[in-house]
Amino acid sequence: MLALIMCGICLISACTNPPIFAAIEQEVKLKNASIKSFVYKMVELDNTLFAANGALFKKKLGDAGKWEPISGAGGRCIGLAEDDANLYGLFGDNGSFKVYKADKNGANWA
Repeated sequence: MLALIMCGICLISACTNPPIFAAIEQEVKLKNASIKSFVYKMVELDNTLFAANGALFKKKLGDAGKWEPISGAGGRCIGLAEDDANLYGLFGDNGSFKVYKADKNGANWA
């Protein structure tokens, strides 16, 4: 009797909810990642996203295109920060790291 009740509940609930397989078929296929490896930090400055994974990348906010690699201050970039006027990056190698400052475009590191 319990099995009959459970089958009835399953049939009633299946009619009110769309099948899960239909929802899965409508999912958008993801594009391949354009930044490989682990992203340490991502910040937004002046409608531009910056990402660091040892290298430095940027793209316009909302842009569906690939990330553009940009030059940093030298060495690996393992951290980013911003203050609405400047971009800051933590660069270095072999355990010696230093914070550098750049303009809103991620250029002119000093």
